Amino acid sequence: MGADKSQHINQTIHNTYLAKFLGPDKAAKLLRKYFLDLAQKIDLLIEYLEDRNMKEIRKIAHQLKGSGQSYGFRHITEVGAALNSCAKREDYLRLEQLIHDLDDYIEEQKKILA
Repeated sequence: MGADKSQHINQTIHNTYLAKFLGPDKAAKLLRKYFLDLAQKIDLLIEYLEDRNMKEIRKIAHQLKGSGQSYGFRHITEVGAALNSCAKREDYLRLEQLIHDLDDYIEEQKKILA
């Protein structure tokens, strides 16, 4: 892991409300769980996209918008908003791209937090 990435995640942990409330170690543990849970949501998003279930994609997108903001990950909030918008338009190709990009982001964050 690069020093820049490690420094970024440590800065993110220390700047979150969670770190101020729980302390950085407990915040890091909670964030690891959060990203594991997000990985499960990716599996669901892929399944729902294959089934063309836009209603369920929009539910998860809404959850991502809120949780990204709560945990201090603006990128997740932005992807959640984009997923919601694409699901409304039934833009399957863009949904697939967004899900793939989010999966890459989640995997990167999991490695940084490991």
